[in-house]
Amino acid sequence: MNCLKKIMLSVSLLLMAVSLFAQKDITVSGTVRDEKGETLVGVNVVVKNQPGFGVVTDLDGKYTIKTQSNEVLIFSFVGYDKQEVAVSGREKIDIVMKVTSEALEEVTVVGAGVQRKASVVGAITTVDVKTMKMPTTNLSNALAGNVAGIIAMQQSGEPGENGSTFWIRGKSTFGANDGALVLVDGIERDFNEINAEDIESFSVLKDASATAIYGQRGANGVLLITTKKGQEGKVKINFKAEYGNQRPTRMPEYVDAVNYSQLANEARLTRNMEPLYSNEELDIIRYGLDPDLYPNVNWRDVILNDYVIDNQHHLSLSGGGTNARYYVSMGIMNQGAVFKQDKSVSKHNTNVDYHQYNFRANVDANMTKTTLLSLNMETIITKRNSPGYGDNNNALWSAQANLPATIVPVKYSNGTLPSFGRNSDEVSPYVQLNYTGYKISETQATRMNASLNQKLDFITKGLSARGVFSFNYTGYFDQYRTKTPDLYYATGRKQNGALISKRTSSATDMTYSDYRRIARQYYFEGKQYNSGTDVP
Repeated sequence: MNCLKKIMLSVSLLLMAVSLFAQKDITVSGTVRDEKGETLVGVNVVVKNQPGFGVVTDLDGKYTIKTQSNEVLIFSFVGYDKQEVAVSGREKIDIVMKVTSEALEEVTVVGAGVQRKASVVGAITTVDVKTMKMPTTNLSNALAGNVAGIIAMQQSGEPGENGSTFWIRGKSTFGANDGALVLVDGIERDFNEINAEDIESFSVLKDASATAIYGQRGANGVLLITTKKGQEGKVKINFKAEYGNQRPTRMPEYVDAVNYSQLANEARLTRNMEPLYSNEELDIIRYGLDPDLYPNVNWRDVILNDYVIDNQHHLSLSGGGTNARYYVSMGIMNQGAVFKQDKSVSKHNTNVDYHQYNFRANVDANMTKTTLLSLNMETIITKRNSPGYGDNNNALWSAQANLPATIVPVKYSNGTLPSFGRNSDEVSPYVQLNYTGYKISETQATRMNASLNQKLDFITKGLSARGVFSFNYTGYFDQYRTKTPDLYYATGRKQNGALISKRTSSATDMTYSDYRRIARQYYFEGKQYNSGTDVP
């Protein structure tokens, strides 16, 4: 028994000695760097489970801390992943901090570059890009309801014309530039050209701070968009496909021929005028006895679809090494035809549809340890098809909305096409859509940004210079192929029942014309900045 007690006492003394040895005080030092090898200033280094006991890295990224050999050190810095490292008796521990995916919550894009959010004064909202990736064919339609302070109004649902006009906190100016200023990678761009899948960050400047930075052009607010860049590492491939349909939120309901004729008679009788339709004619309309002279046509159903099909596809590749990184993408968007084309009468596409193709390449290259060259290029190709009648499709929409059901049929029973009006020179929406030819509008746009960032630490610590060059090219090519058909107006019937009609317009062969225009823009900017407040 005494022997057992001696053994247990010896073991206890041994464990105490080991414990005292393991917990001896040591001084740990080292250097903290980022993934590019640059030292980080102000990194917090603390001992785990000992709040308030820690240090920060100096101007050279170095630290020194006293702790015990079996403790754990925690390294943390805004914009980087937190790291926990066991000391394990080591006196020198060097750390490489990795950029966190949450970094965008800690910094904000502004006119002069990127600032830590805590240092920004003014109403700035950084929008989660995921909320902007809604199943919509136009990015501007995703703003309303997702970004506080933005008022968006969609004026058309027509393919290629369904973008929203938007303002930030209302209108401050009126005129040609009464909308918000949109900057993509620091350069003014058309918001509707941007593919949502290419956006890295999205910020909104809402108040007078926007005017202070951008002048009067920023009085209605500023949208700051930064596109994706390649990251060092293996090639990453992403592919996304979306299919959907669009339906009108509200469509007008039109009265049929029976109700229209009765209402027309009531309107005339209240004004002490003779009724427009006799009782016999009302019966003819009611029972559909003569669809040529007394038709009953719902023009909306004749030329408008209940919904349209659209689809989007996006493919991107990114990667690179220490010296160069790249991001390459291609996007395709197709919007279906909004009108009902009669394929039996025309071999051409006279309908309204829209196609857009986006190609982007962002490259960052370290020319030297202190020189970074960035090149962003994007090409946007759009193609829009529409009927040949009128300057735009408003004429076609107005025709189906304003033409009563009782005026003319879609076609006369003898196969001829109708005209109407005081001079019998007006045509139905069916004729406008299928017999007047077609138009093709194409645009080819190239957007290029080149920037050079040069560190000037040899002059002053943290001093840098930046130069930006931008080139925009847009080519417009419109093709017009127009024609007119034979048109007739029926006034009655012969004794044998044949229609009495007169020709009001003779057919013309299809003619061709085109319109071409090219626009070029150049932009250059140079500045110096301090990396302590601004990071380009």
